[in-house]
Amino acid sequence: VISVVATVALHRSLADRTIATLLACYTNAGNLGIPVAAYALRDVTWVVPVLLIQVVVLQPVALAILDWQRARDQGRRPTVAAALTLPFRNPLTVGVLLGLGLNLLGRAVPGATPPAFVTYPVELLGNAAIPLMLLAFGVSIRLDPKPAHGAEAVESWCLVALKVLVQPVLAFGLATLLHLGPAARYAVTIVACLPAAQNIFVFATRYDVRLVFARDTIFRGTLVSAGVILVAAVVLA
Repeated sequence: VISVVATVALHRSLADRTIATLLACYTNAGNLGIPVAAYALRDVTWVVPVLLIQVVVLQPVALAILDWQRARDQGRRPTVAAALTLPFRNPLTVGVLLGLGLNLLGRAVPGATPPAFVTYPVELLGNAAIPLMLLAFGVSIRLDPKPAHGAEAVESWCLVALKVLVQPVLAFGLATLLHLGPAARYAVTIVACLPAAQNIFVFATRYDVRLVFARDTIFRGTLVSAGVILVAAVVLA
């Protein structure tokens, strides 16, 4: 829906539509979702399926599209083989796949883990990733251009409404249609209230695609979601 509207009404490029689509569906299930699930749901496992789907499916597909579009913009002609291997050549996806592989290896073969001199630098970089991402986001708010007005602001607020207002309603309706119990219906609705993830800001920065737009939409969605989560928790608890 986002891609169709962006194509017909706003004449956005493929990369622009990809960022807009992520802003409407890629949830902050890590930095914000885990604390919210721990406090409001008393169980962080409710956000695990969301994290897995985003990391294993949404992120590789989106990054592959952004890589493909950048190649075309640079005058390079992507081949089918290059398109199929794009997710496995992107540093963001490669890091996730390596981490997943090491986790599976440790479970399948107890004790089969890399030595400390290998894991320690990786853990150090991993622990620094989220603070650095949030720091970059804050620097962008302070130093980058102010939020745009007009059609771009309307588009941003529409994405915020889709993410933190429409999505929870749809989640609640689907949970009801599937006859989920009160606890499960409450959980999926609260998780659906979460805003867009700061990861999208990182994607926009890496590919230089609507960086300020992504920043503004994430910031607005995070502010609005705080109130939406509170209201949903009071109404559905």
